[in-house]
Amino acid sequence: EFSCYNIDKQDSNVCSGHGYCTSPNNCTCQENYFGKECLTYKCHGISYNASNVCSSHGQCTAINQCSCDTHYFGSNCELTTCHTIQSNASEVCSSHGECQVFNDCKCHSPYYGTNCSQEHFYCNETIDTSPL
Repeated sequence: EFSCYNIDKQDSNVCSGHGYCTSPNNCTCQENYFGKECLTYKCHGISYNASNVCSSHGQCTAINQCSCDTHYFGSNCELTTCHTIQSNASEVCSSHGECQVFNDCKCHSPYYGTNCSQEHFYCNETIDTSPL
């Protein structure tokens, strides 16, 4: 009779309850678990304890299960809102920018402003921000 990491091979807690003890101190992990004692799992292909798990906006609480930070949502915490419009909506940032951080539009040139609704007008190679 043998064990894995001081837990009997027949014990339900062997290999962290996520694998089988196949020889002394050798766990064969169930699908989606890995590591010498089957303690590690992933969320959407990224290790549960990596800094970029859940799009860097949440915590991986179980296999492919993200608990998102405030203002973030989606299965991988990849979505947020900018000025009440979802980041994946075509009209976000007035359709002239990208919303990757809550309420922070990154405007495409020549647009600017908190929601990219203003446009730079060029006169004689200088920027004139007043409307026509």
